[in-house]
Amino acid sequence: MWQSPTPISYRGRELSDLEAWVFVFANTWQELEHDPEDLRMAGFNVFGPAVAAKHGDEDPAAVARRLYPEAGEYNDDLYPAHAGDDADPLETARAEEPAPPPEFGLPSSDVPF
Repeated sequence: MWQSPTPISYRGRELSDLEAWVFVFANTWQELEHDPEDLRMAGFNVFGPAVAAKHGDEDPAAVARRLYPEAGEYNDDLYPAHAGDDADPLETARAEEPAPPPEFGLPSSDVPF
């Protein structure tokens, strides 16, 4: 398991190795987040240990930078406002494109040039 070069404390208590890993991972993810108001930090209580189980020997900040924004099956835990939103972002963007402007009444044969 990765170990912080200096002890990490939170609310006056020194964190264990796993807790410190999750703490650094979650804070780095939060710094990368474009819309921090959408991020639910409590979701890292589940997501963080799951990622640490696989990448615990790596630097948690580097793992967060590499994985962001892919939370996989934990996406609903981290972003509850978007829970169940499995729409393809490109399809959603196409659906939100404005309608083309209306055509004006001059037929092409009436153009004077």
